[in-house]
Amino acid sequence: MLFVPHLIGMQVRHGDWRWPGYGYARWNANMEFPERLNTPGFPTTEEFESSPYAGPRITYREYMFGLHTAWQVIRYQILGWIEMLGYQSLSSSRLIEPLMIHLVNKNFNGLFHVTGFSIFLSVIVGAVACFSFFRGLADKELWWAPWMLLWGTFYVAFLYHIRLVEPFRHTAHIYPLLVLVCIAGIRRLIDRLKIKGPT
Repeated sequence: MLFVPHLIGMQVRHGDWRWPGYGYARWNANMEFPERLNTPGFPTTEEFESSPYAGPRITYREYMFGLHTAWQVIRYQILGWIEMLGYQSLSSSRLIEPLMIHLVNKNFNGLFHVTGFSIFLSVIVGAVACFSFFRGLADKELWWAPWMLLWGTFYVAFLYHIRLVEPFRHTAHIYPLLVLVCIAGIRRLIDRLKIKGPT
C-alpha cells in the first residue's frame, strides 16, 4: 500500500504507472546481452555508450519471458536464491568481498588471502543457516519465516544470479528475519543434541 502513491505519481506524470519498469528492463537487457548491441531490439554501440538505458522501449515481461526461456527463468531464480543465502551466510572473511562471491565467480586467486579460521567459520555459519532454513519449514510457530525469506528476495533472485544487482543493497531488508530463523534453528539444534539424563 505504501507504494501506491508512487505508482499514482508515475501515472499522472508519465501517463503509465509502469513507466519505471521500462527503464529497469531496458538496462537489464542491455547489460545482460551486450553481444546483441547493433541488432534489432537493442541500441547501437554509440547509443549504449551514451546511456545504458538507450534502446527501444521494452516491458519487464518482455525482458523476462521474451529474452529468456521458461527453463532459464526458473533455473536462474532458484540459483539466485541459493547464492543469496550463501552470500549472506558465508561472509566471514578478511576480504573486502565475502568468501561466497569468490567461490561463485570462481576467483580462486582471492581465496589465498582467506585465513583458515575464516573458511571454517563461514562453513559453520552456512551450515547453520541451511539447517535453520529447512528446519524452519517444519516449525509449527515459525513455518512462515523461511517462506518470507524467499518472498522478500523473489524480485531480485533472478537478477542476482546473472550479477545485475548489488549483493547487500537488495537483501538487507531480510537480515533481521534471517537472524531470527538462524536463532530458532540453533535452539532446535541444541535441544536435539542435549543428552537426556535418567528418569
